[in-house]
Amino acid sequence: MIVDVLGVAAKALIFTALIAGGALFADRPSFVGAPLALRLRYVARTRWPYAIFVLTMVAADVATQRLPDPRGHWSGHAMTAFLQLGVGVAIVATAVLARRVGVVLLMAAVVLIGLGIAAEGNWAVAESIWKTSYGDTTVSAAVALDPSGYTSGHNDAGTGEMIAWVSGIGFVALVGVTKKVRPRTAVVGGLLAILPPWMFGGVGAWFVLAHVAVDRYRVRYPPPEAAERLPMDITA
Repeated sequence: MIVDVLGVAAKALIFTALIAGGALFADRPSFVGAPLALRLRYVARTRWPYAIFVLTMVAADVATQRLPDPRGHWSGHAMTAFLQLGVGVAIVATAVLARRVGVVLLMAAVVLIGLGIAAEGNWAVAESIWKTSYGDTTVSAAVALDPSGYTSGHNDAGTGEMIAWVSGIGFVALVGVTKKVRPRTAVVGGLLAILPPWMFGGVGAWFVLAHVAVDRYRVRYPPPEAAERLPMDITA
């Protein structure tokens, strides 16, 4: 149990450190000569929307760790369902902050529908072979506790993941075409959107929404003026 908790905490810290490090690197031209404490406060004030994703992934990780033994094909589907629900929650929460995306959010709603269908399907598969040790190569509908749920669950999961994948790509493309974000943000969001949908469906859409939200806070809280950042020379 302690090892599991430490593992979750370590992953959260690594992800947070990557966000903070990237933000410090991106903001370096505006903070020449500024103390690190001031730079970190600015990062926390403007980049906190990224924490939404960290928190939802931590919650999904904790839920996965709490699954009972034995593990097998079923726990993999349960974990995927938790991740898909986590991404869905992150999209909803971040969309509330990313107001200027406008009607393009309708496409994000389609992503959410796909993630919901996929999560329901993956959970149905997990329930159909609950607490069995079947591996990916040995389990089939013939040995499932609920053969119909096993088959329909896989079908629903595949359908939902495809909906989330296609609509996620479409969302990023629409945001990029309508110039709601910078071109490089749209490119990175597009690369994330085309990753395998059974693990990363909707992440591209979330990434773009997070950037819109962060840009709002960077406008609201501009970097401090040089006079506020640089220490006074009392000998002058």
